[in-house]
Amino acid sequence: MFVFGHVGLTIGAAYGSRLAASRWTKRRIGQAIDYRVIVVGSMLPDLIDKPLGLWIAPDLVDGSLRSIGHTLIFAIALLIAGAAFWRAERGAGVALFAASSAGHVVLDLTWRTESILLWPFLGWEFGAKYPSPSQWASQHLFDALRFFTDYPELAGFLVIVAFSTRVVYTKNVRRFLLRGIMT
Repeated sequence: MFVFGHVGLTIGAAYGSRLAASRWTKRRIGQAIDYRVIVVGSMLPDLIDKPLGLWIAPDLVDGSLRSIGHTLIFAIALLIAGAAFWRAERGAGVALFAASSAGHVVLDLTWRTESILLWPFLGWEFGAKYPSPSQWASQHLFDALRFFTDYPELAGFLVIVAFSTRVVYTKNVRRFLLRGIMT
């Protein structure tokens, strides 16, 4: 999955969850969601693994572009940290960040590659080889231009367009950029 799918579907899930919780409890839910945290969290595994596999340490991660950030142990560690911060009432930001990052692992269907999902429990190799950085970049550029043929990408794109339109329409661009809040 690419950026539109991860970011759009995660924003949609957060926004939908907030609406559902508000309706279910019949009142406005306390703290506003910082959607900037959701955006970065939804891309965190790729922000870690792509540079590792392409430039920083390709030998360490076997040239895999899905490695440490896409593992179950990484997702669980982040979720535990998020739950600890939330429980200590230091804000929901870390919990949202962790949940968004864990959602990335789910959206990437990482369970199909057990050597990545269950690393290091099944061994130290990630078992997924990728092409050279130039081949990877050219293929992904081509794939990104055809995003409308991939339904999750298209859905994510539409969520991003709707979300952005709402932020602009309600004249909350500055508020969104400074605090990540959408009304």
